[in-house]
Formats: sequence, structure tokens, C-alpha cells
Amino acid sequence: MISLPINHRKPFGITLVETMIYTVLASIFLLLIFSVLINFFTSRRKYLVIDSLDETAVRTFNVLARDLHRAVDFNLKSDYPDGQTLTLNMVDGTELTYTVENGRLARDYLIYSSEYVTFEELNFKYLESGDATVPALKINLSLSAQRGKSQASSEYETIVSLRRIAFTSREE
Repeated sequence: MISLPINHRKPFGITLVETMIYTVLASIFLLLIFSVLINFFTSRRKYLVIDSLDETAVRTFNVLARDLHRAVDFNLKSDYPDGQTLTLNMVDGTELTYTVENGRLARDYLIYSSEYVTFEELNFKYLESGDATVPALKINLSLSAQRGKSQASSEYETIVSLRRIAFTSREE
């Protein structure tokens, strides 16, 4: 008996094992892409919260420094739970009072606030002048912010010279 060669053809298409391997590889690749995207947006949201804190601190220090440079005298009181009260006597005889009320910085009737930022504490410390230096006021500011699930808090500090107050005190 003569045997005829059987024509063996390679089957067309993808086998089940190959399909499973491609599916697993694609799943891992998509998982990595989604992980990177989620981390990017989480970091961006956290950055925006910290940026809001920094912006609020700079604005607050600029307003306080401007008013302190225009003041001829000041008074500090520690009668508020959220920090001290600063009262400035201005050149024209008016008084400006800074305090923290309900998480917002209040100057007389104006309230400085930010959408996400809460003023936790505002404290002042008078720094006496030495022989060659001008007296200064040290300002400590504690802020917190929450935007969505991202939250942050930070403390800031600056020193403002009291040139006009030192000058008027020497004249008396």
C-alpha cells in the first residue's frame, strides 16, 4: 500500500493562548497608563492647594506690611482664640484692626478670604530695636486649605520693619 502525503496546512488565526497573552499584556499596559494619569491629576490638585496657600500668605503679608509702614503706632492684644489682634494707628488718626474670625482674616469691616484657604492662626511679636537697627514686627501665619480630597496646611513667617513707628517714637 502506498501512502500519499497528507497536505498539512498551518491553521489561520490566533490561538486561545495567544489571545490570553495579548489580553494580559494590553491590561498591564492600560493599567500603567491609568496609574500615571491618576498620579498626575492627584499631584496637580495637591499643587493647586499648596499654591493657594502660598498666594494667600503673600497677599496677606503684603497688605499687613503696607499698613504697618503707614502706621505711627500699634497695639497687640491676645484676646482671640485664633491668635492676636493687631490695632494700627494711622497718620490720619484712623485705626485699623486685624484679627482672625471664623477662619478668615478681618480688617475692620473688610474680610480677606480665599475660596479654599482657612486662616488658622495669626500671631505677632514685637522685636525691640538694638543700637543700629529699627524695631520690627514678626508675623506668624498658619493657613490650611482643602480642595476636593486634597488638603494641606502650612505656617509662614515674615518680619516687617517699623521705620515710621521708630522715627515718630524718637521724636517724642
